[in-house]
Amino acid sequence: MSFLTNAQNTLIQDGTFTAVVHGDVHHHSQLTIARRKQKGFEILQLHVAKGAFHDSLERSDPPRCHPRTRRVILEKIMNWISDPDNLKLFLWIYGPAGGGKSAIAQTIAEMCAAAGSLAASFFFSRTVVGRKDFNQLIPTLAYQLALYIPEMREDVSLAVERDPALFSRTLATQIQILILHPLNAAAKDPYKKKTMKERQNVVVLDGLDECGDERSQREVLEVLSAHVKLLALPVLFLITSRPEQQIRVGFSKQELESQTWTISLDETYNPDGDIRVFLEQKFGELKTNHPSGPQLPDQWPPEGDIQHIVGKSSGQFIYAATVMKFMDSHRHPPMKRLKIILGAAAPSNKESPFAELDALYHQLFLAIDDLEGAMDLLTLLILQDRDSYYLTINFSEDLLAYEGGEVLAMLSDMHAFVHVPKPGDPYDAIRIHHASLPDFLFDRSRSGRFFIDSRHGHANVTTHWIKFVQRATPQDPGPRTLVRPRGYDNVIITVERIIEHCTQSHITNDLKKALSTFNLEPHIILYPGSTFTELILHISSLLQWLNLETLDSNDIKRKLYRHYMSHIDRWILYQLSLFPDEMRAQIPAAFIFEDKFSSSPGALFDILSHRCDSTTNTFSKIEYRHENKEFWFICQEFGGTLLFDLFKGFFADHARAGIYFVDTKGYAELASTFLAYLPLA
Repeated sequence: MSFLTNAQNTLIQDGTFTAVVHGDVHHHSQLTIARRKQKGFEILQLHVAKGAFHDSLERSDPPRCHPRTRRVILEKIMNWISDPDNLKLFLWIYGPAGGGKSAIAQTIAEMCAAAGSLAASFFFSRTVVGRKDFNQLIPTLAYQLALYIPEMREDVSLAVERDPALFSRTLATQIQILILHPLNAAAKDPYKKKTMKERQNVVVLDGLDECGDERSQREVLEVLSAHVKLLALPVLFLITSRPEQQIRVGFSKQELESQTWTISLDETYNPDGDIRVFLEQKFGELKTNHPSGPQLPDQWPPEGDIQHIVGKSSGQFIYAATVMKFMDSHRHPPMKRLKIILGAAAPSNKESPFAELDALYHQLFLAIDDLEGAMDLLTLLILQDRDSYYLTINFSEDLLAYEGGEVLAMLSDMHAFVHVPKPGDPYDAIRIHHASLPDFLFDRSRSGRFFIDSRHGHANVTTHWIKFVQRATPQDPGPRTLVRPRGYDNVIITVERIIEHCTQSHITNDLKKALSTFNLEPHIILYPGSTFTELILHISSLLQWLNLETLDSNDIKRKLYRHYMSHIDRWILYQLSLFPDEMRAQIPAAFIFEDKFSSSPGALFDILSHRCDSTTNTFSKIEYRHENKEFWFICQEFGGTLLFDLFKGFFADHARAGIYFVDTKGYAELASTFLAYLPLA
């Protein structure tokens, strides 16, 4: 309020105001008024996080976009800022940890500052006192706005002087008293309003996910959503963050969603191309500035090495930036340092090429509440990478035997490095953002308490798959009555995954128990014929692994091996029962005799697949039932393989083969068939 409001008989002399208001005489000096303004502003400064400014000394070397990178995104943002018809007051830029959000925010802040349109900025940091406290956000913004818009400074200062305890009030109260009321009051003055409208007003908030706790982050969004639209002149807010659940929910609320434009830092904007440009420029600078630069080959580093770093970056700049920081050492030869990065040379005890990246990963994992569950899920995501496209939230819960909603709850702490599908999306898969994360987790020297032993990991995944398939398929079905469960043809329910992981496992107690209860036989019978060859090869690998793997005792080893061999035996017996009577003795003998035809694998079985007509002296093709075509395929195509040798062992063992044990009768019938075939050959 003006000091002359309702004043009568006013006298202004030598800088002193004398006013009579309702009969009372008041004396004011310019010095008194100035001191009051200064006092309020001094109090305000005590509650300002000065290190959060875009150009603060505390952030003297902030990340920023490298020249010739992020040009498309930067252009889009500047167009949003300069558009006079823009109806979106908020721009939310989100992406995983290390994706370059802060670099973009810093670059935009500097561009706006140079253009005179940066009204305020706040760069959050969860590790720095003041910059992680949401209570200092509004005072810091108000301080900068009062400098940027001088017309509102007096009201801001007086508001603080009237209520020095203002900073202990709610965020909504603070924004109303320190920003909304002063700015709107200044805008009521026609002259001030005109000059204020000529400005572009941009506020940059970087790293909202590092502001206090989840409740604080939600409150910031709610307060901004409710009050920014009430400002008498448009103020645009650029906000960056990781896509944490509480922030995603905040921006998805109708009131804020209608005011917000979003940019996801994904492959849409070709981050790999930007990372390549960054690497090429940095390696060029290294060759120019390094003492040994003149000795480096012209084509160094090779294209393959550049591509390796780009691939490991996974679209996130932090990996490439960490690599180049390690390379930028005048005390070390660049070629050797690059070999360390590529894993072709071991670092010394004092060298830690990925120290900055490792520190980030440690910080992210320390923030996870359910660490055991998260590591279980991450192990699955990493080791099941080949088929990761079907690891949706629902399927992951089924595979890991979690209750509905458990996986989504775990993922709420993992947004920084894992893509989290939108709730209810049945097709979007969970996936890891960073290709460098497995390297970190599989290296104990880097990950420490978060280390994943890959062989134990494969054992855990195998156990989960066995239990899942047991839940999804009938147990010990009769071969003639077995019905293929719906969806079994889909790769997500396949015995191949069990065998793939099992053969890379260390035998744990849980895996021993799971293997001892898993019945392989129904899956051999159920398996789709079109991919039966793959299954047979996998079974061969499993049996070989069981035969070679060192277990805690030979008894366990023999028991598991016999367990799965018995499944194969039962399947062989069933298959033989499907052949015509005259062939049942010949086929076992052909297995034993097959090595005599090593130059022509399967030749014996080609002969046996025809029936000789003694009256016409001709051979005709025998048509087989669908169920035993796969067995016949093994006979013809797998000569000399481990599986074929296993079959030979079956027929040579009377205890296993029973009536199909190869004796003189079988050889005689086989010889008779050959004799009949020879005249027609």
